[in-house]
Amino acid sequence: EGTTIACNKVSSKVHAISFSEKGDYFVTVGVRLVKFWYIGSTDNANKVKKKIPLQGRPAILGEKRDNQFIDVACGVGVNSTLTYSVTKSGLLCSFNQKRLLEKWVELRVNGAFSLTVNEQLIFCGCSDGIIR
Repeated sequence: EGTTIACNKVSSKVHAISFSEKGDYFVTVGVRLVKFWYIGSTDNANKVKKKIPLQGRPAILGEKRDNQFIDVACGVGVNSTLTYSVTKSGLLCSFNQKRLLEKWVELRVNGAFSLTVNEQLIFCGCSDGIIR
């Protein structure tokens, strides 16, 4: 119905956003930033007609914290607990359900710009027309 049920303000540019398969959280990415936003129950907010604050938690990036995260995609099906992101420098990153960057692979390109996932495959749009 076009009603705002939750809101928050971010202090840096958001490059991309992806909703989880269940719709209970979404993920935003940007410069040195991967953030998981948890959508709480909207029942109480709807009853009292007030906006509830979004609960945002940063990903645990470890040694990859200085990257510029360009795109993000939440996993689907058997991989619905995972979240994937690509960096400007050409890394494909995998985050677990605890927001930990647990795996990454170098795409061997000058840069990565987009990605899409299904239950079995991950496609990354990269520089020079390369798709990995």
